[in-house]
Amino acid sequence: MEAADLRQDLNCSICLEVYRDPVTLKCGHNFCLACIRPLLCEQSGFYSCPECRKKFKSGLEPNKNITLSRIAERFHNDHQKETTILCTYCDYPVSAERSCQQCETSMCADHLRKHNKTVEHVLLPPTTELGKRRCPVHGKVMEYYCMEDLVCVCSSCRLDGEHREHLAESLEEASQKKLKPLLEKLTCKQEKIAKKVQNLQECSTKAREIAANVTQRATDKLDNIKKQLEDLEKMVFGEVSRWEVQCFQSTSDVIQQLTTNKNKLSQKISHLESLRDLGDPLTVLQDQELDKDLGDVGEALPNDPEFPDLRKDLILNALCKLSDLVSISKMSIQKPADVLLDVHTAASNLWISDDLKSTFRSEMEHGYPETPERFQQSGVLSCSSFSTWRHYWEVDTSQSDSWRVGMCYPSVNRKNRISMIGQEDDSWCLRRFKDNYNLMHNCKYTDLPCRPYSHKFRIYLDYEAGQLSFYEVGDSIRHLHTFRAIFTKPLHAVLAVFQGSITISK
Repeated sequence: MEAADLRQDLNCSICLEVYRDPVTLKCGHNFCLACIRPLLCEQSGFYSCPECRKKFKSGLEPNKNITLSRIAERFHNDHQKETTILCTYCDYPVSAERSCQQCETSMCADHLRKHNKTVEHVLLPPTTELGKRRCPVHGKVMEYYCMEDLVCVCSSCRLDGEHREHLAESLEEASQKKLKPLLEKLTCKQEKIAKKVQNLQECSTKAREIAANVTQRATDKLDNIKKQLEDLEKMVFGEVSRWEVQCFQSTSDVIQQLTTNKNKLSQKISHLESLRDLGDPLTVLQDQELDKDLGDVGEALPNDPEFPDLRKDLILNALCKLSDLVSISKMSIQKPADVLLDVHTAASNLWISDDLKSTFRSEMEHGYPETPERFQQSGVLSCSSFSTWRHYWEVDTSQSDSWRVGMCYPSVNRKNRISMIGQEDDSWCLRRFKDNYNLMHNCKYTDLPCRPYSHKFRIYLDYEAGQLSFYEVGDSIRHLHTFRAIFTKPLHAVLAVFQGSITISK
């Protein structure tokens, strides 16, 4: 009881263990240095004693309690001796290497070599509980494990004791049977954990690579957008400045001429007013300058200057490019829509790939069941529709020179032998027929300003703004055309293939 009280008095009130490097605060309370050190670095400039809550200035370490440190160190040493098993035969404390089950003694390395090897004694790791390894009934060493009662027994228990005729195994066999499945289970679990850790590490590495790649791509795109914005700014402001200078020059010449005429007229008016004030008619009638003045008054004023036209088409084109840059920037920070083709709407002459991303025009009919949703000829819709926000998807048309791609309402005509995509007011599409490209809506055709060089195209929908845009995707993204409408129904992606195949790449 006294030892327990002493141990309790030697416990640090923070870690509840026997002091390690004890220090004493000014208030008299003791703590482990490692426990109290974090409090000494408080940024507020003060720390509080965990016991009495008195405050002291931080930054200075308290003094080590040498007396308490020695007592605690002696306690640690005594405790270590208690847990160390010593050799039974040595006259001074020497750690034991093995314990003999039959002799119930523990031996150091020297006495272990002198141990009688003629008797097959069982040597165990050092232990003080050798008595527990004997049968409490017969006093013999327990050598077997009763499989029915699940207890360790000696040979007498097995032969004529209460465990006779019970199924029993040697302790070695029983322990192996008990350990093996558990070891295998834990090993398997350890392998799974290791594999999971490896997978997570690979995911983490991949995430870092993706983050670095996205950051680089975003930086490149931003740099490209900044350059294009600077070019647009120079072009627009340059055009406005040029127009302003030309207008100023045109008006300046006329203003200068009119000002000169005005000054001359002022001089003549002053001369006439002076003649009038003289009150001498003879002088007025004999002044020859008056005849000239009467002739000059009839001169015509200069014409108004002709102002140059402001190139509004140039500015409008720049603003459209600026709008395209904004749209492309929006697309760059959002994920492409996961567009899948709906087999139930595919025409019988179209084959749909297993991943629902590609469609191939075939000369043979695939025997799809007739349904109201199915196209009669060459068309297929997407499974999902879009009725909010912004979305985009891309197609690769490199394997076909005759196709239509776009978006439509569910009401699009599907039963005509000729594809009606783009022919009515419920569908919008980009069309290619051999080397000709155009955009179609409600039987209106819009030719592209120049032939695309890439076979990859992006369809961008801003449903709420009522905009459906088509872009060519190559080394850079080039805007082709934007349809503007008030969308009233959900829109499906729609494809029509008249030769070869096309694939939804994003």
